[in-house]
Amino acid sequence: MRYARELFAPLGAVVAVGALNATGTWSFADVSVGEFLEGRRQQWDGLFAAVCSLCAFDGDEARATADEMGYFRDYDLYAPILVLWSAGVTGTESLHDPSPSVVRRMCRMAADLQLTEFLDMLVAVALDAGTDAATGASQVTEVLANACDLADPTGNVTPHHVHRMWRVARLPSVLRPDSPTPDHVKAGLRSYDGTLEELLGEGPPERGYRYVGPAELAVTARQSTATGTRIASVVDFESWAGRQSQAELAEPFTYVVGLDGLLRLAARRSEHVACAGGAAVLGAGEITFVCVREAGRWTVDEVSNQSTGYCPDVTSWPAVARALDRIPLRRPTAFTHEVVFRRCPACAEHNIVREADFVCVFCGVELPQAWNIVDEAGRSARE
Repeated sequence: MRYARELFAPLGAVVAVGALNATGTWSFADVSVGEFLEGRRQQWDGLFAAVCSLCAFDGDEARATADEMGYFRDYDLYAPILVLWSAGVTGTESLHDPSPSVVRRMCRMAADLQLTEFLDMLVAVALDAGTDAATGASQVTEVLANACDLADPTGNVTPHHVHRMWRVARLPSVLRPDSPTPDHVKAGLRSYDGTLEELLGEGPPERGYRYVGPAELAVTARQSTATGTRIASVVDFESWAGRQSQAELAEPFTYVVGLDGLLRLAARRSEHVACAGGAAVLGAGEITFVCVREAGRWTVDEVSNQSTGYCPDVTSWPAVARALDRIPLRRPTAFTHEVVFRRCPACAEHNIVREADFVCVFCGVELPQAWNIVDEAGRSARE
């Protein structure tokens, strides 16, 4: 298994950064890589299996190599390791008992650097295994989305960002005319770069919506491992649907669209912020599905932007539509039920505008025509 160690090393760093972020304290004394992965067992197993498939690794040999490296179980994580993973940007003073704010900053840097290294090795090993972009690029985006979510579920780093970092940090040196890189490798890298750009989008990532509901729910959501089920493919959706009862499938489900552009689903009475793991979202609401038996496929029956935790604008529909198309699932051409959210400029309460009556139901003041939700810090809920 060529290059397995070189691939698992940055992935191990990504997992450790995620475990530190998950503590919420950014204290090395509180971190447990083993507990972090155990709480995300399904996600981790799926990521590892996808890597093995993409890179033509034998699953048992790959796990043996990963176990031997020791990155994916409990071990002593301390400041010098994080300094190394973040390239020492915060200085040598970070080697000794750094403050939580410094550790958090190092985590952000390490996530950027190690995810870029991971993507670089992932594409290189896939090409070495004979997996071209036409076959492997979609797998790369799925693996990368899971890795980004492990590193930082708040959505601060996305596959779109990592792809752009990889393109400018890694490709110029190997694709320049005088590079000794073989022509067939250059062609493969260019093909992966172009296909990933098509899959992840050419423009800047969309702005997301911050959570604006009760603060205690956000704290609980960030500490919990019980986030919504990520749906990146028909296989994911059918697996999820198979675990739901007929009674549950007859009811709407809670959904969010993460900053990675993927749909996440949870039970109807779940909080949207819990479904999103406390992160910002591109869309949120309720959704129902029906199975067309004779065609043997699922379709979206109804979908709304009904989420009082995020209060997304009706203009969030394109992000929702793309998430459904990516699976793909047949869908309506717009929200079947649009909810208009506005914040009262006088009493600061969030309103649902009904029948185009832009008047605050709490104090009677006229509401603005434009979407204007802000969080407790007074920031626009749209990032």
